[in-house]
Amino acid sequence: LIAVDGGYKILRLLDLSPHWLIGDLDSVSQSAIRSMRSSGVRIQQFPAEKDETDLELAVLHALGLGCASILLVGMLGGRIDHILGNIHLLEDPRFAHLELRADDGLTEICLVNEMLTLNGTPGDLVSLIPLSETVQGVTTYKLKYPLLAETLNRWQTRGISNEMLDDTALVKVEQGSLICIHI
Repeated sequence: LIAVDGGYKILRLLDLSPHWLIGDLDSVSQSAIRSMRSSGVRIQQFPAEKDETDLELAVLHALGLGCASILLVGMLGGRIDHILGNIHLLEDPRFAHLELRADDGLTEICLVNEMLTLNGTPGDLVSLIPLSETVQGVTTYKLKYPLLAETLNRWQTRGISNEMLDDTALVKVEQGSLICIHI
């Protein structure tokens, strides 16, 4: 478990202790840092003036630890600039081989790399939103409004507000960058 700056508060609420605390630590009190350090949490502090967000640094750290699957919790709240940046972080080529998903308990966001399997409940909302200008060959299975090798354009809303028909649905993409938002 890697706590990203003030994200340690989420872990505390869940009665979990992180293995790492990473970030510029502007959202963590000195007493919390001392307490974590004394309980064996490894801390990697960065300057406030840096080129990456704390989340990007944490994902890079997890990548360096050899993680193949990363679940990002709590990245969807707060400032819209961070939310958009974090969503675009999912398509970073350095993370292409990872299973990288964001989930806040209500909404799951992930990049569709060729094929994505969604697990949920019939009636769950699924929106497919292009990050690249066009996404070609989008095909869906077990969604109410099927897409059959279609092209989705970033400036159109064609892929928004679909519904799962089963406990499992599939999304396939031939070319382009597409995110899936599962609610």
